[in-house]
Amino acid sequence: MRHKLFKNRSFYTAMLSIALPIALQNLISSSLNMVDTIMIGQLGKTEIAAVGLANQYFFLFTLLLFGTNSGLSIFISQFWGKEDIKNIRRVLGISIISGGIISILFTIGGFFLPEFIMGIFSADPEVIDTGVKYLRIVSLSYTITAISFSFSFASRSVRQAFVPMIVSAISLGTNTLNYI
Repeated sequence: MRHKLFKNRSFYTAMLSIALPIALQNLISSSLNMVDTIMIGQLGKTEIAAVGLANQYFFLFTLLLFGTNSGLSIFISQFWGKEDIKNIRRVLGISIISGGIISILFTIGGFFLPEFIMGIFSADPEVIDTGVKYLRIVSLSYTITAISFSFSFASRSVRQAFVPMIVSAISLGTNTLNYI
């Protein structure tokens, strides 16, 4: 069995065509965060602390999106194997609606309750005040993030992992140009 597994070139080609773009997309996303950290780091210690703590809230949001979309992408992959486009669309719709609900809840929290949220992570009034301003602005992007997650995971599930990687690369380029 082991001998056959390592000789199956078509399996490895298919696997790498999906895995490499996903790995590169994750690298690009990390680079995007690094550029943001460099930009904010030049503003001062309070600002970088505030943004770092506010991003803990965003991290919780993305964890929920990741879990939801990971589960739903399994169904999309199965339907792709059956060439069942109708159910792929149905599951993508569920993903968008689920992500939309999650994003609306987090946007409401980030926009209307930022003092409470920042207070969970820090007792420093200056960090809280700066984080509140940042959280109110960034929370408005959560719905777009949720939609992006849905399409990214769906694309990966239908062997189009290259598309979200290109979108991430464009985001990194735009963000870097913003820094320059």
